[in-house]
Amino acid sequence: MSNIQKLISQVRKGSPAAQKEVFSTFSPQLYKVAYRYTSDGHTAKDILQESWIKIFGKIDQYKEEGKFEAWCKVIVIRTALTYRRKLKVYLNDEEYQSGDYSLDPQVLMDMDAEDLMNVIESIPSDYADIFKLYVIEGYSHKEIGQYLDIGESTSRCKVSLARKKLRAILENSRRNERENFASLATEKLDQKKSF
Repeated sequence: MSNIQKLISQVRKGSPAAQKEVFSTFSPQLYKVAYRYTSDGHTAKDILQESWIKIFGKIDQYKEEGKFEAWCKVIVIRTALTYRRKLKVYLNDEEYQSGDYSLDPQVLMDMDAEDLMNVIESIPSDYADIFKLYVIEGYSHKEIGQYLDIGESTSRCKVSLARKKLRAILENSRRNERENFASLATEKLDQKKSF
């Protein structure tokens, strides 16, 4: 029996020391998950706290078939998405348009994680959430559909639209960078000519 399994067994028996150890072991990673869905430290802490209440309250439902951290992560994601739904930030599917909106992999490789998350947060939250679940968390469209109580096709549509919106933002950003560089270069040439 692994150390985590022993701790979970002790948590099920009501051991505060085991709860504290499980909490301190998994909280840093679970906080990062909550933050990805809120982009606000205070809200992420609130979601994490609510998630821990659910985790400890439902610990008997954990069947030890998969990793405990993954089980906890699902609870955090669901809690974060429920929080966002309560804020009524979800859009409907009216904007759906078919098409392939792939992102240039080189653009993504040139960005650091923080810049990429900022770009993702700039698109509508329902697209961003599903994009993060699919691309970052690695869930299938079927799993996303089950978590969010939506159809697989809706999940696919939102990922496709998220890619389209991200591509437009990144292309616009690159265009602005090129224009700024050209403007700066022209300005420097004009200054040299004036001397």
